[in-house]
Amino acid sequence: GFENIASTLDICIKNNKTLVVANPDIFAMEGILVNGLIEKHPVICPGAIGELYERHGGKVLYFGKPYKAIYDYAKTFLDGYNKTIMIGDTPWTDILGGNLSNIDTALCLSGVFSELSRRLPEDTCILDKYKYVISTIAPKMTHIKMKEFSIDPTYIVKSFA
Repeated sequence: GFENIASTLDICIKNNKTLVVANPDIFAMEGILVNGLIEKHPVICPGAIGELYERHGGKVLYFGKPYKAIYDYAKTFLDGYNKTIMIGDTPWTDILGGNLSNIDTALCLSGVFSELSRRLPEDTCILDKYKYVISTIAPKMTHIKMKEFSIDPTYIVKSFA
C-alpha cells in the first residue's frame, strides 16, 4: 500500500537518491466496475509520487508531458514540427507542455476535463467550465516547479470525433 511507498521514498531521500518519474501525470480517470456498471474514479499516477518526494526534499527527474525534453525528442522525428498542435484534455500536462515548447495547443473538453467539470450544470458555457477547472483544480495538479507557467490553451474544443 501507500505506507510501503512512503517508507521506500523515505529511505531514498535519506540516501540522497534521485527519483526518475517516466509519467508525470498526477492522476488519471480509470473505469472501475461497481455493481455491474463502469464508474470513472481518479487514480494516483507516478507524478503524484514524484510531487510527494519533492515536497519531502527529494530530487526528481521527470520525463514526459509537460516537460520540454519529450517535445524536443518529438522534434527529432516529426517533419513540420512547426505545424504541430498539442491536443489534450488536461491543462497541467497537455496544454502546459505545448506552451513550454512554443506550439499551439487545443484543450479538449472531453476525457479528464469532462470528469473534472461534470459537477457544473450541463448548459455551462465552455469558458466557464475552463475557468472552474483552472481556478479550483488545476493549481493542485500542476507540479511545484511548473506553477509559474501558462496553462491557457490556444484553442478550446468540445470534443474530437
